[in-house]
Amino acid sequence: MNEYKFGDGLHIELTSRCRLSCPNCERTRFKGEYKIRDLHLELVFRLVANPKFKKIMLSGTLGDPIYYPHFPEVVKKIKQSGKELRIATNGSGKKLEWWEEIFNLLDSRDTVCFGLDGLQDTAHLYRVNTSFIEVFEAMKLGAAINRAVIEWQFIPFNFNQHQIEEAKQLAKEYGIKFAIIKSGRFRPDDPLLPDIEWLPEPLKQKMMN
Repeated sequence: MNEYKFGDGLHIELTSRCRLSCPNCERTRFKGEYKIRDLHLELVFRLVANPKFKKIMLSGTLGDPIYYPHFPEVVKKIKQSGKELRIATNGSGKKLEWWEEIFNLLDSRDTVCFGLDGLQDTAHLYRVNTSFIEVFEAMKLGAAINRAVIEWQFIPFNFNQHQIEEAKQLAKEYGIKFAIIKSGRFRPDDPLLPDIEWLPEPLKQKMMN
């Protein structure tokens, strides 16, 4: 993601809102102390209109950008400004009509990355409150509309590692790009770490470093 942090790219965290309760997230660990904050829309508009930036990434370390109160307006502004857009989200909690509006604002330079760690029986085990059906239906819709790249980002845990190939084939069936990624929240002794043997070679090296 470095191209969205340096040079002509800009990484924006719109909000600290999220509907999930992932165990290692600070929002869950410090529940009751954690404050919800949103960037001012005027500030966001100024940032994305800056001609210095050609690529915009909307994601969040502690929040999910799709829960920003003015998310569709921000996407529209970015595209009106002629920028390339990458969105990283879990994707739960939004109706297909909402997603249809978002997908139809995008173009072939853009990517929407959905974080979905497993299949229907496992995806909610870490990403508590996620809905596999909601997220997968949104991904299918995005792939069918075919205006932007739809990417399924799958973090291997010890409870879903056996589903990697099945998920990969499911993504291929619907024209969804599939990517296996490492969680930045894993500790060296994390009980949820996957077994190395299940991982593709490039990820094995990352997990061991």
